[in-house]
Amino acid sequence: TGYPMNCEVDSIAVAGLMDLLRTQGSWFLSARYAYHFEVLHCGLDYDMPSKKVLQEIASHFDQAFQVCLGKGNSLEELKACRSDLATQVSQQIKGMLDISEAEQECFVKGAIDAFFNNDLLWAARLFLHQAKGSFGLCLTSSLDAKRQIVVGARGQTMSVGFYPRTGLILYGSEQASVKAALGVTAPSSKVSKLSKLAPELDGVSTQDPGPAIRLDLDDLAGELCLLDWGSGPASVSERNQELPVHTMMNGRVTLTDALEGNGLGRGSKRLVTQSLARWSKRLVTLEDNPLVLPLPPVDDQPIQGDIADIPKAL
Repeated sequence: TGYPMNCEVDSIAVAGLMDLLRTQGSWFLSARYAYHFEVLHCGLDYDMPSKKVLQEIASHFDQAFQVCLGKGNSLEELKACRSDLATQVSQQIKGMLDISEAEQECFVKGAIDAFFNNDLLWAARLFLHQAKGSFGLCLTSSLDAKRQIVVGARGQTMSVGFYPRTGLILYGSEQASVKAALGVTAPSSKVSKLSKLAPELDGVSTQDPGPAIRLDLDDLAGELCLLDWGSGPASVSERNQELPVHTMMNGRVTLTDALEGNGLGRGSKRLVTQSLARWSKRLVTLEDNPLVLPLPPVDDQPIQGDIADIPKAL
């Protein structure tokens, strides 16, 4: 990324990788990604082009792309003319990178592919596909924070709680943690203010949206869920469009579900999906459910209360 790690902990390492992987819509980020992951390097200790060089390369990509846009091409037509874009840029950046002609071809094609496809969910899938170890993740980017987050689990539990009546979504590595909003009601003034700030979230339905529910991610197989609260359908790149999408929060949020078993085969592997009936069985009702205990009353003296509870545990 060009910036040193503040300290050697997993969360900062993951943040750095996501900064490298989430590139959709930025030619500079896509060029940086392509040099890291599409050019063959002998080990991890290699020299990177300067930021100025990458910015100049990105400007060549952008100029060629703007020409395509100026012709009034649709998005599908732009995808079809990638080879012409690659040919044009390859000629313009010759000699700017200390790599072979074959590596430059991989670099250019990789940058174009990343520009179109490396959205938040694909970046998360790339990371989890290559990562080793167990994870409970919540991922976002400054490019997507206005409408998307990804919650993931592998080898570590992760739960998401949906509260359609109050507009809250909670997540945590403990099932009980997402019960924190039980009994909470949204003041009408807050709801009115939210409707003005985000009108696309208002007026989805005048009916009672139903009780809060909990989704426990499949930490054994590995699972990523993209939560998108923007207007319209879920915003995902073409590589994620084959994934199942579920409507949550009374139609206000879409959940795009990516099981790790799907891999990154890009259509070459059978897509692992779940039937609607099986998906529904995964959702646990938190409110109006006699099997889910309510939150204990708030104790003004929590330490004294813990001491008093010791005999019950013995």
